Amino acid sequence: MADAGTEPKKHQSVELIDNPIEVTEHHRVEQACVDCGKAHHCPLPDDIRRAGLVEPKMTALIGWLKGVCHMSNGKIKKYSHDVIGVELSRGLIQKLVGKVSQSLADPYQQLLDAISTQSHLNVDETGHKDNEFCIAHLIRDLKFLCVHRDPANQIYGERLREQFRKLFKTIARRKEFVSEATFRRSLERIRNEIVWDATGEQPDTRHAANMAKRWK
Repeated sequence: MADAGTEPKKHQSVELIDNPIEVTEHHRVEQACVDCGKAHHCPLPDDIRRAGLVEPKMTALIGWLKGVCHMSNGKIKKYSHDVIGVELSRGLIQKLVGKVSQSLADPYQQLLDAISTQSHLNVDETGHKDNEFCIAHLIRDLKFLCVHRDPANQIYGERLREQFRKLFKTIARRKEFVSEATFRRSLERIRNEIVWDATGEQPDTRHAANMAKRWK
């Protein structure tokens, strides 16, 4: 057989390594004052002190497990023990999640503010007509109001979200109504309440005004 001189066919395989983490130990040398004899330890560098026990990449992983995978602190603790081989307390995990949340607060708010000013978000894959609306988009916008930094928007969003909870509960209990007409009347009553809460008692904010337009 002679070498054809072409690129070889490649085959890749993926496997976890035995130890996916690196533990770095910092030694703080003890020194004694020549005058008073009091012992002192040299301070840690600022970046190491701020990082604490868990450094940035590991902290980001904890935040990802919490935010994206919706894992409880107990499950994150078990994952860290069983998979990574690191013992983390629930209190430390909660502290790390708070650190990630705080670091994302500013860019998250910038994104929310930018989204609210766009005429088109290019997120609609339903193909619904102009005279209809997508319930998923409506729920998304309600969640946006509920977590907005303005308390007036939060109260407005929570009030509307509670009305939608009533609506969905009514739909889920459809078979319990004595007749279809009774069910329809209940839906109409809740709809009127939603329209009133959305348009009649809206706060004087831009985001609330955008929500109210959807019901006029």
